Amino acid sequence: MNDTRMFVVCRHYVDELKRARKEVACVSAGELAKRMGISRSTAKKNLEMACRLGYIQAYDFIHVNGQTATAYIPVKAGQ
Repeated sequence: MNDTRMFVVCRHYVDELKRARKEVACVSAGELAKRMGISRSTAKKNLEMACRLGYIQAYDFIHVNGQTATAYIPVKAGQ
């Protein structure tokens, strides 16, 4: 993936992540995938890429079923 395409994909995910976090506190790859109409594996792959590039941060939380899950949050202040 070239740099321009990667930037556009990451920006799209950050924007959608910000919209989702207005409604729910913990946004997982599955939650974001449902909102974007894509598969969970595609969402997870692109979220991990955005994490590596520094656009978002991943953190672990305890899901309602008691299992540990990964959620995502934008890293820049004011987002």
